Amino acid sequence: MSTNLPVGHAVTAGDTLVVAIMLTNTHAGTVSATDSQGNTYTTAADQLDGADDRTLIVTATAVKALSTSDTITVGYPYTGEHHLAVDELTNVETIASHAAATGAAGTDFNSGPTTTNTADPELVFGVAGVQGGAPTTWSNGFTALPTLLVTHDQLATGYRKVTAAGTYAAAGTCDHQWMAAAVVFTGRHHA
Repeated sequence: MSTNLPVGHAVTAGDTLVVAIMLTNTHAGTVSATDSQGNTYTTAADQLDGADDRTLIVTATAVKALSTSDTITVGYPYTGEHHLAVDELTNVETIASHAAATGAAGTDFNSGPTTTNTADPELVFGVAGVQGGAPTTWSNGFTALPTLLVTHDQLATGYRKVTAAGTYAAAGTCDHQWMAAAVVFTGRHHA
């Protein structure tokens, strides 16, 4: 299966694209992303919940420019539902670390801590795939991006700017079964 996503606004050359994905009632198999300019996408995090659901973060760094006539194609195994969101990040270039976890209803989502970052951490990007329930909220320090809702399931994304070495987690509140992932990006600094 695949979905073609139109590029809603021009993407600047050198920026990073982050594709957040939630698949429910899915089969095992490869999840991939490509675009019409040939940028290379890699899976930064892939979290299963034990009930045939997956939440992923797929990224392309230092991209070629995309215009509104371009498309991003996401491929995935058969799934009952899919949620897809694409965000453009500036001034980041490398994934320093990541973490992912899953939890049961009645517990707040938390990706768990990333490994310690020592080189110019710039931004933490978080994703939470939640199986219905009340709207998710992000912990202090995170800026929430729009949450996608499909038949009550939620794909929540958010980011946090960081400047110090350390460990980070994508965390917040929810009341149903969840999958969460965090990716720490290092900054792009020019001499």
